[in-house]
Amino acid sequence: MSVTIVIDQLDKRDIRVLTNPLTELAALLHAITHGEHHPRSRTVREHVYRIRNDDLLAHSLYYRPLYGAYIARFFMPLTAVDKWDVHEEIDSLHELDLDVFTKHAVSAIADLPTGDHVGELRDDPALQKSVIDRASRIAQARAKLAGEIIENPHQALEGLTGFLHQVATRWFNQEWERVAPRLQTEKASRERQILAEGPSALADILPTAEESFNPHRISLDKLNHIYVPPRSEGILLVPSHHLSPHLTVKHEEGLPVVVAYDPTPADYEASSLTMRRLAVLNDPTRVEICRTVMRTPYSTLDLAERMRMKPPQMARHLRALREAELVTAERRGKYVLYGLDARALETIGEQLMSHLQR
Repeated sequence: MSVTIVIDQLDKRDIRVLTNPLTELAALLHAITHGEHHPRSRTVREHVYRIRNDDLLAHSLYYRPLYGAYIARFFMPLTAVDKWDVHEEIDSLHELDLDVFTKHAVSAIADLPTGDHVGELRDDPALQKSVIDRASRIAQARAKLAGEIIENPHQALEGLTGFLHQVATRWFNQEWERVAPRLQTEKASRERQILAEGPSALADILPTAEESFNPHRISLDKLNHIYVPPRSEGILLVPSHHLSPHLTVKHEEGLPVVVAYDPTPADYEASSLTMRRLAVLNDPTRVEICRTVMRTPYSTLDLAERMRMKPPQMARHLRALREAELVTAERRGKYVLYGLDARALETIGEQLMSHLQR
């Protein structure tokens, strides 16, 4: 599956690159509350839990659905204006129309992809029940948050912005000073590429992205299938450090398309190698060979004798393990001894997670 963005009617002036602190703050909150698949954010997450502000941690879990798998659209740039101060960005949320805030918030809570029309929630009891029921199928806490936002969006927005200001002050500001220069470097580099290549530069966002024609379009490898037609509002590219390993695409009528991405994505060659390793290990005999050579290297003949196999059979298994870079081979005299590459096995989980989460 993929996200397909049609760029047939766009030129280089329609694509902007922004650094956005509010987007990065939401990505950091996601990494803190969904830390199991964000190894890059492990240090800051451990710091947050070490300093133990229980009230702030509790609120970060309460608002977690807003920056979960379907991050709320208002955390992404709404205009093509570059921002730097996160507190100003948070204050600008007060300018949102309450119906727009409610729609964006409840869409994220109920895991409704951006672009799905949830209408005027406050004026449609049947629709309210439908989205709250959908949220409750994920978690009752989500249904509760959705109901509170629908019932009193002004109070909900006040509570959210107050929480975000606290996060910015206590967790985010110092982190933003650290990562912002890197994002600025990426912005400058990507802008030069767009100037040289035009909309085709979008194909470089991911190593697995594909450019096609008739119509001119870019397909980005994602878990869900989305087709984004040409938009007169243009496309905003937002590099993010803590978003890794995700790629987020937001599209809604009347707003620019936003592509938030990791400027240093996972090594897809390594990811491909991991998938080959999993295929090789889908054989109990090869797993047993790994166990055997984990502590002591053995030759082909020794392994064949220990495992009661013919040497040619063992040689085929060792060749598969060697091609997957799971075992090492060291010549000692007239024998080649095979040992386990423990680090190769340790990285399988990390690479598999990156492969699944993109």
